[in-house]
Order: sequence, then C-alpha cells, then structure tokens
Amino acid sequence: MKKIIALLLSSALIVVAMASCTVSIKKNSDNASSSQSADTSEEASSEAKGPTPDALYTYQITIDGDTYTLPCGFEEFQKNGWEMKYADQDLAARTRMLNVYLEKGSERIDAQSVNLSSETRKLSECPIYQVDVCIKDVTSIELPGGLKFDESTKPEDLVAKYGEPDETYDSEESDRYTYVFKQDVYNKVEFTIYGGNGTLEPKYGSVKVENMVE
Repeated sequence: MKKIIALLLSSALIVVAMASCTVSIKKNSDNASSSQSADTSEEASSEAKGPTPDALYTYQITIDGDTYTLPCGFEEFQKNGWEMKYADQDLAARTRMLNVYLEKGSERIDAQSVNLSSETRKLSECPIYQVDVCIKDVTSIELPGGLKFDESTKPEDLVAKYGEPDETYDSEESDRYTYVFKQDVYNKVEFTIYGGNGTLEPKYGSVKVENMVE
C-alpha cells in the first residue's frame, strides 16, 4: 500500500511540474508577443512620420567637415582657417551687412552679418546670421539628417529627406526649394539646383542657411 501511495504522490508531482512549465512558457510567449507588437507599433509610427524638415531648423551646416550653427560669431569660422574680407569695417547699430565674404585659400563662403546692439561694432565682432555656400566653392557641404549636397543631389533627394518645400521657384537656369520655419522672420534653408526646369543632372548648386534669432 505504501508503494502505491508513493507512486500516486510521485505522479501528482510530475503533473504539477508539467503544468507549472506550461504556464511559464505561455507567459514568456505572451511577453515576446507583447514586445514584438510594441516594436512593430514603433516602426509603424516612425514610418508614418516620414520625411520632415525639422532637422533643418537646427540651422546647422557642415562645411569641409566643420559644423556651424547660425547665428554664430566669426571666430567659429576663423578657428577653422577662414578669413573675413573687410573685417575691420564698422557696422552701425541695428543694421545688417550684406556680401560679407569668408575665404580660405581658393575656397569661399558668401555671408551676411548683423549688429543687433545699440553701438557701432567692427564687422568681425558681429554675428553671422546667413551663409550661402556653392558646391563649387568649397570641398564639401552636409546638412542635418545626413544629406550631402553635391553635384549628384536631385530635387527628389530633398523631398525624401525633408518633405515638400514651403516654396519653389523654377526658371530656365535654376530650380529653388525653400524650407521656412516661420514666415516674416529671418529663418529659412534654401536649396538652389542650377540647370533649370527640374533637370535631374545639375552641374552645381548652392545652399543658403539663414537664422537671425538665437
């Protein structure tokens, strides 16, 4: 009789152990399913968001591997070897200076500076709030989000990376695509692809980044 009872108890323990294992496996399966659903949901959300110009509104541009965030002081460019033409020229209070040229050897950047103070200052002491960079005038240009702007850049590359532009302008010589953060304020990023009428083989182009507000 004792042997029979022992066998019954042993069988009962095996059944309980198997049931316990089954529950554990189900829980792990549920957790994996839940985790997979969450991952799928995040991927779907990311895909739904699609291209966005938000990256552009950091007003950053990388020129020859060095990144600048506008507005910034001339010293940011100077430490990377750039020189400013007319650096000692006076700029009156609350005025802008157009056609400020930054040069480094044979390379060149067109820029604009602004004096927002109430006193006259040297041009080199005023913030640079706009740069207009042509791909033929520098070694390399890169925009936030990893867009390398060069001879091979096509209009659809801009749309894929940043979405549809706020403004477009087409002519026989060039196509212009402008992303504007806020109208009537000096903050925009403008791409110009020369070639005209939507050509997909531009010989050269330029990028203008403008932001007067820190």
